Amino acid sequence: MKESKSILIYGLFVTLFISSCATNDKIENDNQNSDIPQKVIDAATKLNFNTSTIRYEFIRTVNNKLEKKIVIENDIMTTENQLIELTHLKNNRTDQYYTNNLVTQGKIIKITGYNGGRSSFKLSEKGLKALKNAVAKFNDLNLSLTFVFEETKLWGAGDIFVYDMSRFNSSKGGRAGFPYKGKPYNEIQIFNLDQHTQIENQHVLMHEISHSIGMRHTDWFGRNSCKGDFEDEGDAGVGINHIDGTPNESYYDNTSIMLACPFNEEMTGEFNNNDVKSLKTLYPKE
Repeated sequence: MKESKSILIYGLFVTLFISSCATNDKIENDNQNSDIPQKVIDAATKLNFNTSTIRYEFIRTVNNKLEKKIVIENDIMTTENQLIELTHLKNNRTDQYYTNNLVTQGKIIKITGYNGGRSSFKLSEKGLKALKNAVAKFNDLNLSLTFVFEETKLWGAGDIFVYDMSRFNSSKGGRAGFPYKGKPYNEIQIFNLDQHTQIENQHVLMHEISHSIGMRHTDWFGRNSCKGDFEDEGDAGVGINHIDGTPNESYYDNTSIMLACPFNEEMTGEFNNNDVKSLKTLYPKE
């Protein structure tokens, strides 16, 4: 691995909702094909998102309500106001990092796996074990953040609530969001992973937890892992921040936990060296 040509990038944006490793995400309501306002397209472009497929869709979230979202690059969901707000965020550390979108350093994050009475949303035994192991992988890195795993019967409990949404989604994978006001994104949805191994479940959950604390896809520059979808997610200079010593556009890191389409590569349930370097750069333990 050529670490001198390297990258794990992270998109530090607020309150975006992303189905990061899902395939052919199916929304249960009809798509809203209204014209997207130019100010929204401009905001998405400024934030390094490709706008060729930008559209309106509905998504059901943890509050069990259908929410109208802007969908960008087929897997990123946000609202108009949130997207525009992102363009006004200021860099408060260096030109390279947007630290006001990171989780507060030193925070203890409780990650809960749902095992309650709403049976169609419960994680399987495999899913719960995979989530527990995923949380342990983060703690093994000795970051400034501490992660605590708990099973819960209380709907919406914890800092990051993880539940199964296969009932409303025919694709496979997961969906999460990015940090907001110093807190991780508060929910992770997974769907149709029971037919996959525990390691593959763990891999997806590590990917989604990473999004929840600020990581973006490693192959944002070409989505190489999507095998044929080489559409650049954008390079306007805002929101895609290179971490020194990790791969960049000149090198496709096919073992990263943060590939846009991880099911097309080997899923190991392990962070590679570039993932570790990136997380330790963002959350160094003093």
